[in-house]
Amino acid sequence: MNAMLIAGGLAALTVAAHSVLGERLIFSRLRNAQGWTDAALNLLPVRRWWALRGSWHLLSIFGLGFAALLFDLGAGQSHAQVIIGITFLASAVYWAVATRLGHPAWVALGAIGTLMFVPS
Repeated sequence: MNAMLIAGGLAALTVAAHSVLGERLIFSRLRNAQGWTDAALNLLPVRRWWALRGSWHLLSIFGLGFAALLFDLGAGQSHAQVIIGITFLASAVYWAVATRLGHPAWVALGAIGTLMFVPS
């Protein structure tokens, strides 16, 4: 079997584990234990903790993009520009929703994604 396809599968599994375990072991415990009131967590406002949670899953979106690139390479295809564009556009939408438009990175992510579809 092609090493790139195996690497893509491992990347996708790693992303899934990262997202699921982060929610179960970190973020759900903070919510369930009402950790938001803990003295250590008071270092940041709650909306900053939500941005931290969003960043955790934003990494997963980029990881899926890399997994797709590995699958693309393994299949001998050449769709890298489209995969990168979709990854950045999905990241822009996710970040806009996760931060309720409160963090401007979604604008840059969207611009990068859009530029991937502009002919050179």
